[in-house]
Amino acid sequence: MIAFKLNKRDLNFLVKIFVLANFICLCFFLINIQSDKEIRKYQNNLDLKEKVINLKISKDIIRNKKIKKELEFSRSFLKEKRYSDKVEVELLIDTLAPHSLHSIYLNKVENVKEILVDEQVVQFKRDNNKIYLKKRIYRHKSFNQKNLNPIKLKIIGEELKVEDVGLYNDFTDKKIKVQRFKSSIRNNNETITWKNKTFNEGKYQFDKNIFVPENVKIKIIGNVTFQMSEKVSIESKSLFDISEGKLTIVPINKRWGSLSFHGVKGDLSNITLKSGRGGFTDNGFYDCALCFYGSIVNLNKIHIEGSAVEDSLYAIKSKVILSNSKIINGNSDGFDCDFCQLEIMSSTFINNQGDGLDLSGTKFKVLNSKFINNRDKGFSVGEESAGDLEKSLFEKNKIALAVKDGSFTRIKNNIYRKNVSKIEQYIKKSIYKRPIVVYE
Repeated sequence: MIAFKLNKRDLNFLVKIFVLANFICLCFFLINIQSDKEIRKYQNNLDLKEKVINLKISKDIIRNKKIKKELEFSRSFLKEKRYSDKVEVELLIDTLAPHSLHSIYLNKVENVKEILVDEQVVQFKRDNNKIYLKKRIYRHKSFNQKNLNPIKLKIIGEELKVEDVGLYNDFTDKKIKVQRFKSSIRNNNETITWKNKTFNEGKYQFDKNIFVPENVKIKIIGNVTFQMSEKVSIESKSLFDISEGKLTIVPINKRWGSLSFHGVKGDLSNITLKSGRGGFTDNGFYDCALCFYGSIVNLNKIHIEGSAVEDSLYAIKSKVILSNSKIINGNSDGFDCDFCQLEIMSSTFINNQGDGLDLSGTKFKVLNSKFINNRDKGFSVGEESAGDLEKSLFEKNKIALAVKDGSFTRIKNNIYRKNVSKIEQYIKKSIYKRPIVVYE
């Protein structure tokens, strides 16, 4: 064995090296803490969007992969109207998308005659296949979900096609994802406006879109059936009174549109919807059979069956109580609830091709309900939702319960039978923290 002896000078040198190395490590550690702190500052999705929309976010944050991925998420709906002398292509930019408008891509920019943003004519310039809005101030109005006011961008010109359109924003060089529909799906239906109406027992046929203004009384007495032509929808700012009857909405042929309520308050019960496919109205496309926007509703004995939409039942920024209801055989999610206060009691979600119940940013309580044979998840709790799940049955779902993306769920006395997976916890969007499940 060979022993090495260090003199005092060498020992002092090694000590200095050790101190310097630790100092460098400490500096890196502090820098990472500061960076992580700044990233965590934006882990709340809504706070991130608020900073983005006001252009108060640093380029370093935008370059962060986790944040950049979130900024690149957005989508728009398109509708096309054709007249004898012009074509209008209207884009309703998704209410949850964090972006401002920067430019528009079109194959034939020379065909554009006029552009309107929120019904106001705006100036623009053409450059190759892009149109640049001269004032880049057309920012999203509802990034924090306080109001549901998407940007309405209207492009007017000759020989425009839906497939030609692409959008870009200030924060990414990728196109905004645009949800396109078959060219045959257009809002060519005229819209009629209802005043106070009472429907007595019987069947009624409708071949035009229906709009119900605020403070209009629609009363259903006895068993009433609305038979709807294809693509025909009802858009209402007044809640229907079905307390003395039952309302069933069915298609005349295979499918009809949707029933949507906006800013309503009260009770809605005894309603059955079959084979809704969603549809266009003058205010946009509804990808749901029954929808609630900014409403406070007590829903009882709601039956939705065989919907060919993204969400059979949809609610956003609403307070909803759902009881004694069934949502079955939907081709995607059964009930999708975003940024709501939600209570569900004694309700059933069966044989939906997506999730039975899908929550985002929602405070919830689910009690005595059944989730059976849903193709994806029986109950999906996501995007910082929080609440209680008690005395419910999960049977033959792919995943019985999924808790994701910073969500919290307290579970008690539930039954799980023949699910592929019982309970899963994971992060889907990387800007969120790990979810928490508490067993009682």
